Amino acid sequence: NLLDQASFAEPSLKETRALLPPRVAAKGFEFIELAVDAQSRGEVEALLSAMSFRLERQHRSAPVELWRQGAINLVVPAGETEAQAHALADVLAKGPRNAQGTIRALVSSGYELTEAAQLDAERNAMARLQGGAEATEGISAFLEKRKPDFSK
Repeated sequence: NLLDQASFAEPSLKETRALLPPRVAAKGFEFIELAVDAQSRGEVEALLSAMSFRLERQHRSAPVELWRQGAINLVVPAGETEAQAHALADVLAKGPRNAQGTIRALVSSGYELTEAAQLDAERNAMARLQGGAEATEGISAFLEKRKPDFSK
């Protein structure tokens, strides 16, 4: 990286350069553990849910939860998740259902399709959704500075 290049090239930086072992390239991992404070917890859970992660299970003895999306595993400290999940479900239920369904399908297809095929699928979905009633309502609501009503 640039900092390494600068510290090796500039003699005055060599004295302050930390002696660290060489970098190790990750070849795979089983899970990622997130440390989340109580104030950020709801926001993190909403974000994970919005990205199609689901709460898989809680640890037997440690206050942590396993969230999973396909082959991706995240471990987060346990807490008040049920209320957050219901709040997120309420928000999603009022959202653009066609767009949300298309996004979920695209996330799922990303495991099977090549990069080029996935990009084609996303482009086609965008073109299809832009002409729909949900897009019209979303754009109108934005221009009129109001919340969209996708129940129409």
